Amino acid sequence: MKCDSFQEYLDGYLDGSLSELENEAMRAHMDSCGACKKIYEEQKQLLEALNDLVVSGKVRAIGASAMYG
Repeated sequence: MKCDSFQEYLDGYLDGSLSELENEAMRAHMDSCGACKKIYEEQKQLLEALNDLVVSGKVRAIGASAMYG
């Protein structure tokens, strides 16, 4: 797998929608490419942080604050 393909498949890898074969290719690429592994780790952290905001209800509070100052 090349880096371009990795980035195309990254969303699917993160949301669990790839096949097992595609997941294996993604893992193998991350094992051999530090740059793509870093991109994956950053995206994963971002998604986890966004999920935490949604679950805690802070998204509504942030939105209201932004709208009404």
